[in-house]
Amino acid sequence: MRLSTVLIGTVLIGTVPIGTVLISTALIGTSMTLAAAAATPPAGASAADAHAGNGDQFAPLTLTASSARIPLEKSKSTAGYISAKSGIKTVSATFEVPEITNCTSSENTGMGPVVILVGKNYFVGAGAEAECQSGTTSYLIAINHNGTETHPLTVSAKDKISVQVTIGSKNVEVKIEDLTTGHKTSQALSKRKVTDAEFGDDSLSEGSKQVPIPKFTDHEFSSAKVNGKVLRDASPLLDEELVKGKTVLIKAGAFNKAGDSFTMLFEHAS
Repeated sequence: MRLSTVLIGTVLIGTVPIGTVLISTALIGTSMTLAAAAATPPAGASAADAHAGNGDQFAPLTLTASSARIPLEKSKSTAGYISAKSGIKTVSATFEVPEITNCTSSENTGMGPVVILVGKNYFVGAGAEAECQSGTTSYLIAINHNGTETHPLTVSAKDKISVQVTIGSKNVEVKIEDLTTGHKTSQALSKRKVTDAEFGDDSLSEGSKQVPIPKFTDHEFSSAKVNGKVLRDASPLLDEELVKGKTVLIKAGAFNKAGDSFTMLFEHAS
């Protein structure tokens, strides 16, 4: 599987599908990917534009920093918070790997928490893929860069994962650490201008098909920051719910008092 939105399929996140490269999952022998990694947005498009192009139920992100409430929109592939703050250079967060709690021999399902940066014809970020295939669960770290996805680490449900994506002078550096085990990895990737930062849960895809959302545990994003400042203050922001028809499948909880933590909430399996 792979993340289906811009990530991770998109990776986070109003997310943006961006590619068709499949990496085989050796643990279970089938190729799944972040659903966000399925297609690149057209020139000039933001993450929100890409969602609209994929049939997601909202217009391009045009918010003002003075918005009293974070606008709520619907997506068919991602859930969480999107920041369109000007001048994004670095994003970071720690998230818990959700546990799939109902994996039967007849199921082929998945989802994944992600942290990603999105620009015009560009996407880069990382997350975790929680997959159920024919009664077997697996949990992998995924790094996706413009549709090319790698799985450098195997993790476990409930592990705490730290992700940092930084735009440097010559490239973008993605750093990941499993704070539970101490395992870490990093990649230096080509850079472009970014317009959006996305934090939240992404659906997964297998080939061109988005796989169903399984039942999973609620999981926290903490220390979520854009340019070193708490995510809640990185306005303009968009709050996105993943839906199927009129049914909400995944949504983000409210920010904590500090503005850097929130919980991704399971609502319904698909």
